[in-house]
Amino acid sequence: MKGKYPPIQGLQNLSLDFMNDFPVPFAVIALEPEFRFVDANSAMWKKLGYESKADFLRVPTTEHCHKVEHLDHLKNLTEQGPVHGYEMPFRSLNPSASRN
Repeated sequence: MKGKYPPIQGLQNLSLDFMNDFPVPFAVIALEPEFRFVDANSAMWKKLGYESKADFLRVPTTEHCHKVEHLDHLKNLTEQGPVHGYEMPFRSLNPSASRN
């Protein structure tokens, strides 16, 4: 399922570069229209217990989601336009880690 707004490649690349150049203490991800993770900052993959961003990106998005319903809701939101600031829980490799 694709949103009705096409991605703007240059802007997308700029935001990914910004995300990686300026570390923030909270998790940030970038998704393709097909809802596959294409980038994540270190706060995201480290919080979930991965050794590297590459390891994190190899895992299908649905396996990261705590509940598939959250991903379905996000898909519905993208039908209305770009989504920013959406929060959802994720599965961690470490059961004692936070799921936020």
